[in-house]
Amino acid sequence: MGYLTSAIRQLTVVALAAVMVSITFGHQLAQAAGSSCKTRYPIVLSHHWGARRICNADQLPAGRTCEQIEQAKNCRSWVGAQCMLWEVPPDEADLPPRDTNLSNPALVRNMKAYHRYFSKEIVDRLRNSFAQNGCGNAVYIADKPVLASYDVRARVLRETVLQALRETGAAKVNIIGMSQGVQDARYMTAALPVDERNPALGQMRDKVASIVSVVGEDAGAQSSGLLLDTFYALNQGQWNNPQALGSQWKESEVDAMLWRDKRVSSPKYVLSEVGYADSDAGLTSMGKYQSWLRSMVELSNRYMKPGFWQQLSFEQNWAALRAAAGMSDLQWSDKVPDSAEANNGVYYASYAAHIRNPVPEWGNEAYIYALLQTRYGDNDSMVTVSSQSFAGKGGWNFHHIKTMNGSVLGRGYHHMFFSGRNDALYAPEAGYREVWPYNGSSADFYEVVASNLKLNGF
Repeated sequence: MGYLTSAIRQLTVVALAAVMVSITFGHQLAQAAGSSCKTRYPIVLSHHWGARRICNADQLPAGRTCEQIEQAKNCRSWVGAQCMLWEVPPDEADLPPRDTNLSNPALVRNMKAYHRYFSKEIVDRLRNSFAQNGCGNAVYIADKPVLASYDVRARVLRETVLQALRETGAAKVNIIGMSQGVQDARYMTAALPVDERNPALGQMRDKVASIVSVVGEDAGAQSSGLLLDTFYALNQGQWNNPQALGSQWKESEVDAMLWRDKRVSSPKYVLSEVGYADSDAGLTSMGKYQSWLRSMVELSNRYMKPGFWQQLSFEQNWAALRAAAGMSDLQWSDKVPDSAEANNGVYYASYAAHIRNPVPEWGNEAYIYALLQTRYGDNDSMVTVSSQSFAGKGGWNFHHIKTMNGSVLGRGYHHMFFSGRNDALYAPEAGYREVWPYNGSSADFYEVVASNLKLNGF
């Protein structure tokens, strides 16, 4: 990726109005939270990869407990000072990941012990009326398969986009994606028609006004590559044998995140409601493993944007890995070439994040940050800052808005801050945050994102 030079960017401060505006190629940008953030088009939120348990004791740092780290509101049952049941509050149960599929109520799962993809605070801020301290937008939240390919996830996202258009009567939507949710949106917009059965309905790019990338992986998530390296060390290239991964492959954990058909007595698991039929046999154990594996392969930098030496190499491990994951394409550009996105009528804007000083409470993620920092440079514990940015990407329609750094003395911004999962854990300490108007909570951040979209006509 190239980078826009700082000379191209101009920062204008209007003191009387206390409004900060940045201009990039005539691109007008953001101001203070609290100004109008009701966008022209409905907002569709596109979520990250996987799902996160509210309390995962296996990943806690030594000597720490969930009660010390997680938000107490997520405890449903206390015994003294110990939480016996970690679940989201009842008023968050309707937010994805949901336990009942909206399109096919016969599909169910149990995800109450997992954080919402976007917190209630974020959704309420974007959706509620101004009188309720919100923006007043129509907000729709995708509920894509937790562990699946871009092709599958993008088709489920398409259903959410079409629902938003149908129910609001709008011509287009604004998509705000976090992490892998960005790539799902880009894939859907650049590669999918509105309906494969009726080409006359056109392409999805005509239904999308903007795609906002929040800690997305334009060049891949380097943490995914590290994970695959770890798997290779465990299985010695035996990608077709999930048992070679030992405890790293836990089918029961994957089952908890899959849709199950409640109409049949024996467990029948499927990835999504799209393409689901009563006659389907459901996923086999190998089918579950293949979807899990492919979801990580497609997130890796080796797939998203391989380096020069990676492109020249013909390593058998990569071929075997792709075959085990059921992939025919070599890399992202095979399905989403630059020409499909450059100047295609869609506005693309990116926000990046940077950790300055990790904290022990992040557990394994503090360790991953250190590995990525040593090998790849500045990152947010999952993705490098450079991979998150659209700066220098081809096409007048790509813009980089802001890199969230915070004070050099603070912890900086963790990847999961942008899901609103736990601001107390993942946000920089008060006084060490980014300068105004980005110095607030995760909900404040999304309000500024919406305000930026409105300022730019979306």
